[in-house]
Amino acid sequence: NKLTRYRNVLLSYAEGDVLECGIGTGISLKHYNAAKITSFIGIDWSSQMLEKAFQTKEELIKTDSFPFSKNKDYETKGKAYFKIMVADAHDLPFKDDQFDTVVDSLSL
Repeated sequence: NKLTRYRNVLLSYAEGDVLECGIGTGISLKHYNAAKITSFIGIDWSSQMLEKAFQTKEELIKTDSFPFSKNKDYETKGKAYFKIMVADAHDLPFKDDQFDTVVDSLSL
């Protein structure tokens, strides 16, 4: 599908410290190039969506399709490297200059 192709291309450019606003069900997780990512935080205001994102993450890990687990920092840094959390994009709990890449796919 066209949206999947767009995600593959666009998310391949994400690098450094990455914030994904509106992570939703986590459908985009498999499209990142984790070798280029220093840290990743995915946020959504809906705890129900985040539950699905955690399920998606676990399913990707089981099928060896979770790119972040292939980065050594995933094991050594834990939540300092990869985190999914409840937050509102209108009132972000982060410093203004904290991220190198901000992703927002269909949430605004």
